[in-house]
Amino acid sequence: MKKYTVILLSVILLAGCSMVKDSGKSENKLEVSIQTPQSITPHEEVTLKAIVTHGDEKVMDANDVVFEIWQSGRNDREMLKAEHQGDGIYSVKKSFPENGQYYVVAHVTARNMHRMPTKQVIAGTPENTVVFQEEEHPHSHVSINLKTDGALKQDGKARITAEILKEGKPLTNANVSFEVWQDEQQQSEYIEASESIPGEYLASKFFSKSGSYNIKVHVTKEEIHEHQLSQLTVK
Repeated sequence: MKKYTVILLSVILLAGCSMVKDSGKSENKLEVSIQTPQSITPHEEVTLKAIVTHGDEKVMDANDVVFEIWQSGRNDREMLKAEHQGDGIYSVKKSFPENGQYYVVAHVTARNMHRMPTKQVIAGTPENTVVFQEEEHPHSHVSINLKTDGALKQDGKARITAEILKEGKPLTNANVSFEVWQDEQQQSEYIEASESIPGEYLASKFFSKSGSYNIKVHVTKEEIHEHQLSQLTVK
């Protein structure tokens, strides 16, 4: 059994390397880009967009696109279902109630894949605000994209993958772990991830209960120490 596992893993790794060598990126890769206005005035309605592509194709048949929005330092979150505007663009209208930092997560399920990129936006001119982490970690420029294999189900095991880039290139040989918990739980579960292909870190998680789960991706390597908080819904 152990020999079979090793052979299967080798085949997967070779297939991944082959795709990268041939085309530079997977044709089956679901990509989501969040677009927000450069400046946001509190109480003024703006449009938030998620541009969804699958390889070179614009995805016009996504199963679900939902924007999760919350203000930094607060626990209350708003979930807004997006509408398809054409050409793979899904959007919502949103007004931000006051000056401050906000986080926008686009939860996208399409083609049996799930993506949840995060973007920080600033409304107005809040005091004592650090814009994202470039000021705090000027040499880091690390982005984290969390993915799962389709919809998550109760009493099921799911693969969770973090795609990690530094300055647009895969961050390899990093220490990556997933911290998972539900709001009513007193303790978090830490799951160590292993690098499956360059810059992608994989772990498995068994979900015994349905509901909303918090998942924080922790990334460390030399001077890099980054983390990103997202939410998963188990049905």
